Amino acid sequence: MKIYRLYLSFREQTERLSAIQWILANKISELVPEDERRRSKISSLESCHDKDLNGAEGSLFICFSKNTFASVYKVLFCSLNETVKNVLSLQVVEKGKLQQDECFTLWKIAASSFCLLTLLIRELRNASVLLTAAREGRSFLQTFTKSSFMYLLSDESRFCINF
Repeated sequence: MKIYRLYLSFREQTERLSAIQWILANKISELVPEDERRRSKISSLESCHDKDLNGAEGSLFICFSKNTFASVYKVLFCSLNETVKNVLSLQVVEKGKLQQDECFTLWKIAASSFCLLTLLIRELRNASVLLTAAREGRSFLQTFTKSSFMYLLSDESRFCINF
């Protein structure tokens, strides 16, 4: 699974969230039957793209299977948490390294990826996946509550338009 970590680590920090979302929405979700994808609304999620891939993306990640899912799931969830902690930390927004609009966009991608990770458990769960989901899910939610997102929501004047 080191190759998946490398695949993500070669991207800029701000692009990793899009890469994680792309893998989840376009590759991992193929492991779930079509009726379950429709029921879970995985197929109706906003389309996502990995700008670093060319048109031959259909042949990539052919080793994703139900047998490798637990390992891939752990890599993706850990990478999501690591990226959120580094890119969307409170300090990054307070220091002005990240604009508010960009911060909200990245949080939208992170939340969408988190949602996909939790929806996939229903069909592809085993003990390893459930343990990863519990551990990494708790970490994501703790990061969320102490993050730039809560900071941006705390001041209602950020959302007001001054005339």
